[in-house]
Amino acid sequence: MSFTIQQIEQYAASKRFREGLAIPSEKSIKFSMLGQGEYNINYLFTHPLNGQKLVLRINTGSQMHLPDQIGYEYYALKLLENSTRTPKPYYLDSENHLLVMEYLPGRALDYRTDLKLAAECLAQIHSVSVPEDCWTSASRWQRFTCGRIRARKKQRKCSVACWMQQRSTAKRNNRCPDASSIRNSIPEIF
Repeated sequence: MSFTIQQIEQYAASKRFREGLAIPSEKSIKFSMLGQGEYNINYLFTHPLNGQKLVLRINTGSQMHLPDQIGYEYYALKLLENSTRTPKPYYLDSENHLLVMEYLPGRALDYRTDLKLAAECLAQIHSVSVPEDCWTSASRWQRFTCGRIRARKKQRKCSVACWMQQRSTAKRNNRCPDASSIRNSIPEIF
């Protein structure tokens, strides 16, 4: 599945999109391709009123076989926005499989040199508390997301701690485990 910039601009001219992001109809928006992965296509644009860089993400599939993968991503990002490590989501259109979120500048991690930083980032994200009331005041997808995040946080606390211990033991012994043994020790993270 692929989309042209023209198709994206046509969608962005819709009343729903404009109202959802408080963009007046007379303001133009320019999109550029940011990147594409296996399940998402990302376009970069600047909000014409406040100058904030944003990402329009179009979902093209689901690794977890969810009927509304983009809704799941949106609510996961909402629950994690206090981590300061994840983008803030601003707009969701589940029907068209897209969301708009904050653009976080940076560079791709190089796991040969950034492994400790990556583990610290993930640990910080996984330390965010899931609100107790997320079950009572939430939609179906929000409840689903809360449950998955709670379950994975329990798994990852142990996994990250075990992984960090494994890394420091390897350093003390002057040997570094190969990347596959690290990935196998914490598959949920990589």
